[in-house]
Amino acid sequence: MSTFFDYGILNINTKLGGQQRTLCPQCSHTRNNHKNEKCLSVDTDNMTFFCHHCSWSGKVSDYKIKYKEIDKYKSIPYEKNDNINNIELYFKSRGIKKEIIERNKISEHNGWIMFPYYINEDCVNVKYRNIKEKKFMQSKDGFPCFYKINDIINENYAVICEGEIDALSFEEAGITQAVSVPNGGINPDAKNISQKLKFIDNSIHYFDNCETIYLATDSDAVGRRLCEELSRRFGKERCRIVRFPDGCKDANDVLLKLGVAGLYKCLTDAEAYPIENVNYANDFQSNLIDIWTNGFNTGVTTGTFHKFDEHFTFHEGQLTVITGIPSHGKSNFIDNIIIELAKNTGWKSAVFSPENPSIEIWLIRLMEIYLKRPFYNGINRMNPDMIKESLNFINDNIFNILPEDNFQLDNVLATAKMLLKRYGINILVIDPFNNLETNLTRGESETSFIAKILVKLRNYARKTGIHVILIAHPRKMNKINNSNYNFEVPVLYDISGSANFYNIADNGGCVYRRFDENDASKSYMEFYWQKIKSKYIGKLGRIDFEYDLHTQSYNELNIAQF
Repeated sequence: MSTFFDYGILNINTKLGGQQRTLCPQCSHTRNNHKNEKCLSVDTDNMTFFCHHCSWSGKVSDYKIKYKEIDKYKSIPYEKNDNINNIELYFKSRGIKKEIIERNKISEHNGWIMFPYYINEDCVNVKYRNIKEKKFMQSKDGFPCFYKINDIINENYAVICEGEIDALSFEEAGITQAVSVPNGGINPDAKNISQKLKFIDNSIHYFDNCETIYLATDSDAVGRRLCEELSRRFGKERCRIVRFPDGCKDANDVLLKLGVAGLYKCLTDAEAYPIENVNYANDFQSNLIDIWTNGFNTGVTTGTFHKFDEHFTFHEGQLTVITGIPSHGKSNFIDNIIIELAKNTGWKSAVFSPENPSIEIWLIRLMEIYLKRPFYNGINRMNPDMIKESLNFINDNIFNILPEDNFQLDNVLATAKMLLKRYGINILVIDPFNNLETNLTRGESETSFIAKILVKLRNYARKTGIHVILIAHPRKMNKINNSNYNFEVPVLYDISGSANFYNIADNGGCVYRRFDENDASKSYMEFYWQKIKSKYIGKLGRIDFEYDLHTQSYNELNIAQF
């Protein structure tokens, strides 16, 4: 069930009921003189809201999303060894008392510490740590989830750590609501992390009541990457960053060097996530030193279209606008891109594309792209097992957004935010722009309105870390000279309605189909990168593709066909 939080409406206590006032996530931050005015009225009984300044309104129950069933856990055997003498000394050296070992049912077997992972009364995983060496392993059939998940159920805050010892260190400091990720931090160079983060998909709903989430990951590059991904999934607006003092790498270091009071102070001094309004240069010192040492994040690539990858790398938090003459293959090409990104990097996409004739036709296209086989005719036609395989892949990586009767942008963005929270999507495709329902205010020009929408999309991308791909049609293009089939190549300035499609976007490109003047059945596709704001992301240029009609997929060409 969706909540007010899913739409950015904060500081509402639904247990109190009745009418309440709070800040409006749509307009409060834009108001210079009244940004602290609680202009949003919320009726917690009827689950409705209305802003007295910008007139943003709605009903939470109107926004619905059908989630695929969360993976079900099963209990696995775990026998606690009551003789914990072998590990009591080890935990004492880490500042953790025997009572905490026993409460969390930690045991030992053949020189390995056993950390059982419980959900309710069921042991669903066991993490093993070698006492003498820093080696780890987990149960073969263990269920990926947070360690100590029972301790945060129905709590209003939680602390997320990078390791079990750190979570236990917070418990030693009197903070039971501390959990740990099961697999440690994330390598800054890692591309496909979806499987590593499966534990979030499986257990994020246990945090629904947590208004504040403290991110207490290690202070190195691996911990910072984990912190960034966790904040993206849980929402930066409710996350606080726990900073450890100089000379302390993690929570257990603080416990050993500064004691219980020192560790507790780290939590009380936790910082709000620096996502908007004011940024202080020193807040980014560690990030900049990391960039100086290791370079910028290289982004992710398709791994299939090598020339395309040389020109552009996908980064989080960007707005990319794609244009092209109708029927030149914009939607099809972007479908190819998101399939290849999912295969190569594990990036997941949500697609709002109401122009598709039906979900089945769209799914057939995705299946053909994924398998490089035709669905219907052909000697290499896919079989039922292949259909199941491809559908399983699509089901896990690509989500279709199609509201029944509300194509408002806020509705689409709210649904995408829920998909981010539940499944960690990386891309939102809006295809095309003119399918969104728009409400110009009296006296507002189309140019001004489009600028407002594009800024909203760009800010949404920055705030959520989602890469937004917006497809938009150009004006009617003129034919080239006396050509029978070929038109001028559109640029972003040609998009109907406003030059702001070029001005505001971070990146932009064009899908263009060039026909043989002597045979209209022959054509190839030219893709033009026409705007890339940052030199660290890519470079301008053209890449040529051939199109396989039977599999609706593309292959790069070395030279143009004609």
